[in-house]
Amino acid sequence: MSDEILTTLTTLLSVHGAVLLDEPRRLEGFLRDLHPDEPLACSVLIESMECGVVAMLRQDPRSPQQPLVAMMTEGSGLALRPATWAVNAWRALLGARLKSEDGDRGAATSQITHRPGSLETVLAGKLEK
Repeated sequence: MSDEILTTLTTLLSVHGAVLLDEPRRLEGFLRDLHPDEPLACSVLIESMECGVVAMLRQDPRSPQQPLVAMMTEGSGLALRPATWAVNAWRALLGARLKSEDGDRGAATSQITHRPGSLETVLAGKLEK
């Protein structure tokens, strides 16, 4: 299972938003279309959504790994290695996503180098022309 699928997952969430986390079939379609050579990775990522791992990590990205892995291995019959990979992938992705939402995400990702005024100034109509 490669990091490429995780990069794709990050991009999909950036483009479509967190609503994609509530639509496992839609996400599965995207992943299978974009990574037809990685059916195991696609299946494991979607299974982690369906068995509740992603929901738990959305509530607390610092949730302990072992109970989440156990949810997947016991509930779905997955082997330990792919279950651990999926849990770690989602933990990293959702933890990084929450950090970026908490911080000044715009400053880090913006391509705009000149800003004529703050948002408050623009909305108040006080921007000098």
